[in-house]
Amino acid sequence: MAIDVGEKLEPSIKFVPGTPNPAAGNCLYESCIDNINSRKCFTENLDNTPAFYRWSWNKEGEIKVKYTDKYYPGNYSEEEWKQAWEKLQNTNVYDLDYFGDMAIISCATSLKKDILVINTPWKMHKAFAHDPVSVISANQFDPSNQKSTDVPIVLAYNGNHFESLIPSSEEDVLKTVELVRKYKTGEYKIPRALVNNYKWKIPLNSDKKDTIDHAKSKKARRDSSMQNSHTEKFQNKWETVSRKTKKSQTENTDLSSEKLAEKR
Repeated sequence: MAIDVGEKLEPSIKFVPGTPNPAAGNCLYESCIDNINSRKCFTENLDNTPAFYRWSWNKEGEIKVKYTDKYYPGNYSEEEWKQAWEKLQNTNVYDLDYFGDMAIISCATSLKKDILVINTPWKMHKAFAHDPVSVISANQFDPSNQKSTDVPIVLAYNGNHFESLIPSSEEDVLKTVELVRKYKTGEYKIPRALVNNYKWKIPLNSDKKDTIDHAKSKKARRDSSMQNSHTEKFQNKWETVSRKTKKSQTENTDLSSEKLAEKR
């Protein structure tokens, strides 16, 4: 399914599956390991166990998440932070409120690589895929943590499981680099062929443009429109009140007695 999503991106990117993993709680780490070890563009050789990298990468993440106030401390105590990171480092538990999403940022941080995630249009009880593409930056925790290459790790995600995705050619590798760049600069657009498969979709008319601006741009336009609408309504209401007040002030006839009679 993620391969189909890649082909519908603009421009189209062709992927082949990486080595499947057993989906036993370490799929994120196993997918990152396979993506690096299977691609010639990466010089590293990750020859330790997924459990080791799970501990190592999340240990670094626990330290560097405090380099910015974007995540830390949130609404959690120091003890809650400690317990959550111990679970991420030492167990196959990953579905943790607030902290679960930090595992993939820890991977990007420690590996010094951006991670490009191709999302299938998954939907779960309390969550859903907003977008066919997500990007996790190597410097998301630590602004000084510079990536070692412009080439991103590529993973597929279905809401519950990660797998490694391998670009089919050098041209496809370059397309992933450009896609990450556009995503970060706000130039990325969701193709018409994919927009209706994701939760934030909007109805499309036949005269709509072929691509839809990224959700953030759409939200900004919607917020601006709502603000203008509220301002216009307020101005209209104020003008109406002003006219009525002015009319009342210019009337010479006292209607108070008539109003009192009507009430009775």
